[in-house]
Amino acid sequence: MVGIRPHPLGEKHLKPGARPMVEPTYEVMHELVGTLPFGWDEILEMDFENLPEHLQYTSTINLDAKEQKRTPTITVKIRDLDTEFSRKLVKFFESEPYNFRKSDFSLFYKPKGSTTPLHSDHHNRLRHLWNMEHIVPSRDHDIFKRYWIPLKDWSAGQYFELNGIPLTNWKAGDIYKLKPWLPHLAADLGHDPGLRLVITGIE
Repeated sequence: MVGIRPHPLGEKHLKPGARPMVEPTYEVMHELVGTLPFGWDEILEMDFENLPEHLQYTSTINLDAKEQKRTPTITVKIRDLDTEFSRKLVKFFESEPYNFRKSDFSLFYKPKGSTTPLHSDHHNRLRHLWNMEHIVPSRDHDIFKRYWIPLKDWSAGQYFELNGIPLTNWKAGDIYKLKPWLPHLAADLGHDPGLRLVITGIE
C-alpha cells in the first residue's frame, strides 16, 4: 500500500482535489520511449525573463518559491504560444502512439539556482481546462499519462528525481514516460538554466 504524508507546501496551498503527498517507493517509474522528431529553435530563442504574463502559469510551487525568496520557475502555457512548434507538439501528442484527447502542455524554464522541492502533482490546471474537477488524482491517478522532455542536454548541477530515483544524463529531445502522481523534485544548480516540456493528459 502506498503511504502518504502531509503536503510539503502546507495546507494553505492545497486546492480542491488535492490530497497528501504519497511516499516514494524507490522503484524506477520513468522510461525513455522516444525522441522528439522536430526542432525547437524558436523555443531556445525565447526571452523568458520578459515573457508576457498571459503566457505564464503561476502554480502553487511558484507561489511557495516567491514566499520563501527562492528563484522561481517560469512556466509557459504552450498552447497559448500558438507558434509552429506549439502546433506541431500538440498534433504529435494527439496522434499515435500517444492519442491524447484532453491534455495540458507546459514548458518549464528553470533559471540557474532554481529548485523545485519534493511534491506530488494534482493536475489542477488540466482538470480545470477540461472541466474534470470531479476527478480526484489520488483516487483516479491511473487515467493520467505524463511525458517529460528536456530541450537541452543535461549538464553538471542539473537534477531530476521521481519516486526517489534520480534521472540525469538526458539528451535534448528525449521523451520520458513518467508516473505523474508520484513525488518528484528538480534542481538546476550548475552553470546552465533548465528547459523542459511536461505533457500531461488522458488518452
